[in-house]
Amino acid sequence: MVDATATSAVSGEAVALDVRLGSGYPAVPTGQVELVVDGAVSGAPLDLVDGAVRVDVPVLAVGDHSLTVRYLGDQRYTAVESGTLPLAITRGAVDVVLTTAGGPAVSTAQDDQARALAQAVEPGTVSVSVVPQAPATGVPTGTVEATVDGVPSGLVLELADGTAVLSLADLPAGERTLLVGYSGDPAFEGAQSAPVIVTVAQDGTVLPVPTDPAPGTDPVPGADPAPTEAPQTGSGAGQQSSGLAVTGTEVASLGVAALLLAAAGWLALRAARRRREV
Repeated sequence: MVDATATSAVSGEAVALDVRLGSGYPAVPTGQVELVVDGAVSGAPLDLVDGAVRVDVPVLAVGDHSLTVRYLGDQRYTAVESGTLPLAITRGAVDVVLTTAGGPAVSTAQDDQARALAQAVEPGTVSVSVVPQAPATGVPTGTVEATVDGVPSGLVLELADGTAVLSLADLPAGERTLLVGYSGDPAFEGAQSAPVIVTVAQDGTVLPVPTDPAPGTDPVPGADPAPTEAPQTGSGAGQQSSGLAVTGTEVASLGVAALLLAAAGWLALRAARRRREV
């Protein structure tokens, strides 16, 4: 008896056959079995354990396939072959993930993988990653094309290991709506990223988005500090003199000092006149 875990699968999905031999006699069949895919033996023979074994089907191309299991026999039992099991392989779905130097621009089920990719992204670029959706596995090939503000940009990039790097210097300066489409390949369907709004500077870098600091936080480094007013003391308003803030109390102190200096000058002048008269 041969049972398949699935009769259809997407590209790269794991499929296995559960094989159990029964003879109707007390002696359990021993020996080995082998897998035959589309008429050709696939892989090395597998040993039976208590008359059973699980056979993993190799990754197959998209299309219809036929599977059989061949028992090679032992000292008691002759070789025998199972009936044919059909297996249909279809193209897998993918996510198109756009990642900037700050992190993933699009969240997906593979968000952790996208965040890891962000560590290697250079400023002024967008990393395009075509990631298979489970249970599909494999490395997508083909091309991706950028669409800017709804118009194909002509920027067509070849995937390498499922990724490509889009330079923002290739995009017109200003605020742009960016989409990236994947062409698909024999194993994976085409797909398109979610739209992402990017602001491109003249040199191709992404302009930072200004944000107001939260209350109680330090100002943005490099920003000019906010002007501060001179403190007010009592009823005397702060006065400006040569750019120096002087409080009302300091004005009073300066006035007393001026009176003392004037009195000292008058006494010195009077003493000088008396010496002349003598």
